[in-house]
Amino acid sequence: MKKFPPFLLLLFIFLSLLSCDHDEDLEVSNDMILEKRMYDKEYIKDATLNEQLNYRIFHLSQLVNELRVSKIEFDKMFSKNSGKDNSFNKLFFSDLLYSNALDNKGKGVNKNMEFSLGAFMGLSEQDLLPYIEKIKNGDTSDPLFLVSSYDIKNDRETVLGLKLDSEGKLQMVSSDVTEENVFGDKTGKVAGPNAVYKVDSDGCGNYYKNAGCGSSGSTGGVTTSGTVAIRTIQIRDKKDSWLSNAQIRFQKVTAGDFNSSNFYTHCGINDAWCNLDGDWLAQYSSREVKKGRVVNVNKYLGRKSGDFVLYALYEYDNWPAPKKTFKRNINGADVYVEYRSYQTPYDHNVFTTFSGNRYGVRSRTSYMLDNRAIKYNFN
Repeated sequence: MKKFPPFLLLLFIFLSLLSCDHDEDLEVSNDMILEKRMYDKEYIKDATLNEQLNYRIFHLSQLVNELRVSKIEFDKMFSKNSGKDNSFNKLFFSDLLYSNALDNKGKGVNKNMEFSLGAFMGLSEQDLLPYIEKIKNGDTSDPLFLVSSYDIKNDRETVLGLKLDSEGKLQMVSSDVTEENVFGDKTGKVAGPNAVYKVDSDGCGNYYKNAGCGSSGSTGGVTTSGTVAIRTIQIRDKKDSWLSNAQIRFQKVTAGDFNSSNFYTHCGINDAWCNLDGDWLAQYSSREVKKGRVVNVNKYLGRKSGDFVLYALYEYDNWPAPKKTFKRNINGADVYVEYRSYQTPYDHNVFTTFSGNRYGVRSRTSYMLDNRAIKYNFN
């Protein structure tokens, strides 16, 4: 295996120091250990969040550098209408490196680059594919590349800015790029003249498996009579950075009854640990949050009578956001839902549609939460 380029090693070490939450997370003085960890998925699966974040940044950066080395004129492949409010400007690195630069077969891709192209496969419930997206037209001779990350110390999502230096090497220029830095603001602040690209990984794609992506409108699964459903939702606190649209999902376990030896869920008998991928509810941009957009969801929750529903309503984040757990003991049965998010959920709750309280769980077929973060209801 080839050693990764020194400039990427320096970038990686800098990022490690920037976001390090424990001194023992990385042994930055040992290049061999760093190299091994960057190409060891089994290690990364159980690594600290800090190491996982740096693993992600490292491989996205390596792919950007490969575009430069291969001299691929990728900017010409984007729509002329590129911008933060436009879509369909996403190009997958696998398409760029295999189809355009390397005779459609990828024979010239070295082992390190092959690994980077598949660096996020098998690490989560989605097969995440790295891509580049143009979000601002401008000077392509001095482009700015943006990568979403997470500030562990301050518990917030942030945007890193990277540029090519005079020698064509990728360097980080900012650990907190704001929307105003890129697009200016209403007060007259002028943004830079550079072309700007977002670099990320996603499970979306019209020909890739496990593409768990929704549209900006309401979802399918509209309820029929005899059910309890989330009806409308309004997000007031977007937890994602300005660079990403927030994906609002809910995760649930539904059961007919519980006791310590005999209970069932929607997954089968005696299985309170059935945790499916979260159901997609809605997608919000920062602009839609500011405008107070309300989405009609009508997503099924449970039967009108004879159900327990344990759920979390949250903003989904792709890997390496950690899996979190909401757990309750109901009449001797430990039941929980898992969800993937950097932050705490908008709401997590348990209710029963049996008449009257049962096992200390409130009975209800209608509910509304209205606070500074979210407004939603079900009935």
